[in-house]
Amino acid sequence: MPITGLLLGWLVFAVLCVLVPVYRQRQRVVAAARKRLGELAAMVEQARQTGIRTAQEAQARERELAAAYAALQSDQFQSRWSGNPLEDLRSRGIGDGTLALLRSAGICRVADVPRDASRLPGIGEHRAMLISHRLDYLRRKVNDDHVTGEPAPGLPGPADLHLAQACLNVLLADPGWTTAGCDVMQAANRLQAIISRHQGWLDRSSLVPRGQVVKVVDDARAELQSAGLQSCLERAHRLARTVAGRTCADEPETIRKLYGQHRAQVLDLLISRFERSKLCGSLAEGIARKVEAVEFKPVITAAALRPYQIFGCRFVLQQRRVLLGDEMGLGKSLQAIAVATHLRAKHGKLRAIVVAPASVLENWRREVTRFSDLTAYILGGPTLDQDLQRFVADGDMVITSYETAWMKVVERLPCSVTLLVIDEAHMIKSPSTRRTRACVELMRRAEHVLMMTGTPLENRLAELIQLIQHAQPKVAEAIRARAGSVDTKDLEDLLSPSELTELVSPAYLRRKQTDVLRELPPCIQTEEWIELSPSDMDAYRQAVMCRSYADMRRAITIGDGKSVSAKVKRLDELLAGYRGAGRRVVVFSFFLAVLRYLRDHLNAKHYISGEIPAARRQQVVDEFSGRSGFAVLLAQISSCGIGLNVQAASVVVITEPQFKPSTEAQAVARSRRMGQTQPVMVHRLLAADTIDSHLHERLQAKAKIAEAYSDESRLAAVSQQASSAGSEADFARVVIELESRRLGRRAA
Repeated sequence: MPITGLLLGWLVFAVLCVLVPVYRQRQRVVAAARKRLGELAAMVEQARQTGIRTAQEAQARERELAAAYAALQSDQFQSRWSGNPLEDLRSRGIGDGTLALLRSAGICRVADVPRDASRLPGIGEHRAMLISHRLDYLRRKVNDDHVTGEPAPGLPGPADLHLAQACLNVLLADPGWTTAGCDVMQAANRLQAIISRHQGWLDRSSLVPRGQVVKVVDDARAELQSAGLQSCLERAHRLARTVAGRTCADEPETIRKLYGQHRAQVLDLLISRFERSKLCGSLAEGIARKVEAVEFKPVITAAALRPYQIFGCRFVLQQRRVLLGDEMGLGKSLQAIAVATHLRAKHGKLRAIVVAPASVLENWRREVTRFSDLTAYILGGPTLDQDLQRFVADGDMVITSYETAWMKVVERLPCSVTLLVIDEAHMIKSPSTRRTRACVELMRRAEHVLMMTGTPLENRLAELIQLIQHAQPKVAEAIRARAGSVDTKDLEDLLSPSELTELVSPAYLRRKQTDVLRELPPCIQTEEWIELSPSDMDAYRQAVMCRSYADMRRAITIGDGKSVSAKVKRLDELLAGYRGAGRRVVVFSFFLAVLRYLRDHLNAKHYISGEIPAARRQQVVDEFSGRSGFAVLLAQISSCGIGLNVQAASVVVITEPQFKPSTEAQAVARSRRMGQTQPVMVHRLLAADTIDSHLHERLQAKAKIAEAYSDESRLAAVSQQASSAGSEADFARVVIELESRRLGRRAA
């Protein structure tokens, strides 16, 4: 028995001597496996934390932007509010007695009035309530009229600097940070689940062979690699490095420098984040949301679309048949080109037709070539049939004039088109003209219709409704039904701007330069009122006696054509000043006789009129733009005032008032548009006590109608004369009679 026990003890000892080293070796292998899996888990956890921090960083920058914007708004409000004198309450219905009581309490400014004025001596509850209501009104007015939420030029204050820095930090952040961070975090979670599963297996399997333990690690690594371990780690590393390197420094001078370089992007960011209605152009909310959800993938070169342009393109794609009434200079043609590239990318083939005034066909072709890889050619001349056949077979874009459209294109086009673009669409407001009928016929064959004009309303609201009738007849019918009238002549009296905004939303979008292109240099407009010389007055009287409306207007500008007139002398003075400054000047006139006189008088090298072929006009603009230093371009306002872009000029002179405010606005917009870097000076030469005075008054009244209805602003006080605006011939008869009486020479 003792021997048996001894043998058994020795046997156990021998077994332990064999098993313990094996067990210890296995434990070392398991520990190494756990360590390796732990290292993998640590790397994955680090990637997960990077994803979380990246997503949180993007969100934190957005929160910081919102806080900085609110702080600047508050700062602007307090600055304006604290400067309001107590007398401002008088205009809001607070009497002198109440004001005297407030002053006796030591209050000199509106901002010092307590919210509960009943605590002040002599002011009861009723009077305190009245003061409180008036203060609330003034607060809203100050906030609406003076709080922009936009950093002041030069970033003078801490709030301006803070907002600029917050905007730059958001711009420096990648737009995909939040999505990329979440993707990395989710990938890391999946990888962690794989590691946890293999770690649990090691914990549960204490007696498996050493080779099996090694295999577990190998299997885990293989599964992790197939699940995207390397990709996850690389993405996390890139994110960590990117986030660390994309932060705006805190030094004020660095912030000011970066803000100056990226001011346009900063203003676009502020508009898109906090002033969305300006991008949407007062569209109905339901339509705006649908537009924002539209997928849009343009293929644009040599340009970057602004947020308002992207929204405009989506509006075209969502609503399909629309009128784009953006103010001149906002890049409507670029939006049309972007829509065309999107449609070609989506469908694989594009047939697009652009109908435009003959003077801008070459400019259209250049812009299409510059901003896209679309094949574009001008349709007209002896190769029209050949070009039309090529267009039908191969697609892309043809550009044609209104005249060619109604004379040839409509009857020879054998197929439908993907996109029809009608530039300067106000030219088809009269339904009876041949060009209008031709464009309407082309619209019937088009899947998408984009009418574009910066002046949708020139004389009457009915003109805007007629354009909408072409795009979406049901919308025009709804407007007439709301007004309770089929006749559109008196719509100004039947519809308010807010009602019109709601009704036209499905078909009409308009944005203003002051809302979406705030980085444009200022436009300084000056009215140069001039007293006619005796010889000018004699020529004017003679024209009045002859009852010649055109001669009256010409005589005011160039007099009798023999001596230098008062207006021309003033023009000489202006040009002498701008010559020294090296500025380039565009001089507009409606009359060929005026332009010819000025060409000889100034020895001008650059000249555009209706006599100049359309292709040559663009060459003249190119030559003028290519000049360095002072130069003068003489241009007929009806020929160069539409379509041609002259950003090289920073001075505009209009020698006589025009019949329509849109004519002058288009002329100014040739220079003051996207790409202009200098302040634009506009000089209007006006002769006192002449037909110029009547035209000027009429322009002011008609501009109020356009402001009220075309721009969806508050309803302005519009004179009855402007509301009942007639034709230019009617106006001429009235003015000739008035001037005849004034000059003491009654017509027979």
